[in-house]
Amino acid sequence: MTPLNNPIGAFVYSAHPGLVDTILVDGKVVKRGGKLVGVDYARVRWPAIESRDDILRRAAGANGAELGGGWIPKAYEAVEA
Repeated sequence: MTPLNNPIGAFVYSAHPGLVDTILVDGKVVKRGGKLVGVDYARVRWPAIESRDDILRRAAGANGAELGGGWIPKAYEAVEA
């Protein structure tokens, strides 16, 4: 991560989970080789997807909310221009 002259700034602005190989919590490995240990991703992922879909269904397109990853809240459109 650069610039090397400001390690705190480099960490704050450039760090991401992919830079962490191994994590131990209370002596137990919870991440090894860059992947969480003992996590059933399907069990975690599907409820999150279902929750997102339910929120968007209930929003009924309010403020332009929709699936697809391209949605930007209308309040931010003026800021980006």
